[in-house]
Amino acid sequence: MKKRTIFAVLAVALAVGTVNQAPVSACYGVRAMGMGGAFIGVADDVNAVYWNPAGIAFTKETQANIQHITNNRELINYIDIVEVTTPVKNGAIGLTYVKDRAAMNYLIQGQNYNQEWYVLSYGAKITDNLAIGTNIRQVVEKTALNGQTESKHFTGLDASLFYKNNKWSCGLLVQDFNRPTTLDGGYMIRNYRPGIAYRPDNKTIIAADIYDATDEIERAYCVGAEYKASDAITLRAGCYQRNLTFGIGIKVGKDTEVNFAHLGGDLGGTNMIGAQTKF
Repeated sequence: MKKRTIFAVLAVALAVGTVNQAPVSACYGVRAMGMGGAFIGVADDVNAVYWNPAGIAFTKETQANIQHITNNRELINYIDIVEVTTPVKNGAIGLTYVKDRAAMNYLIQGQNYNQEWYVLSYGAKITDNLAIGTNIRQVVEKTALNGQTESKHFTGLDASLFYKNNKWSCGLLVQDFNRPTTLDGGYMIRNYRPGIAYRPDNKTIIAADIYDATDEIERAYCVGAEYKASDAITLRAGCYQRNLTFGIGIKVGKDTEVNFAHLGGDLGGTNMIGAQTKF
């Protein structure tokens, strides 16, 4: 039954992968991207600070996570990540640093573009099953062209909801709901991202997200699954906006896991490595 479930998810991922959509950039999080970026309804560990900060309200330990892109570092946007969360009364807080090296859409006519994010996250329990969350993201943008450097700071605000019961969980992330102005004078769009997850047993997660749900042109879909094959090995697969992804987690200590993910399709065979721990 468990194998049939995983194969069914992979079949859906292949079907979604044939939909004609625009090229995409990657989100971040090695575990989440190994699952095809279907994590907003999962949101059960430190990775939730990006995907759904409401989810960290249910974490019970201090957790830390790092990510490093090992190839395509001039093409993929989010290349180095450090995240930490810790419980507080009725919830949890988190701190994140993100290095965005290239943001490939901006590498035009010799112009070099990069961002750094400094993020404060908070998740608060409303009931035993429901939480709300927010990110306050300070973004530093820099461009360099013909020896001239220009920089800008702006603040992005996210809001989120997360609900869970024994087998199901779901969430909603609204990214940049304040629509901050960017370096080039434009503004960040308000991105509505719902997600849902199902846990048929304590080894398996099946999940699906919608990216930019309210935009008929930019709307995209993510599906994925995670299966704990043994006490030491966790397998992941999915489809991130028509790009197949695969991942594996290897437990190296009581509370530490090393994660790998491979991003195919438009994401150019990018490889991600990371580690997360709790204490």
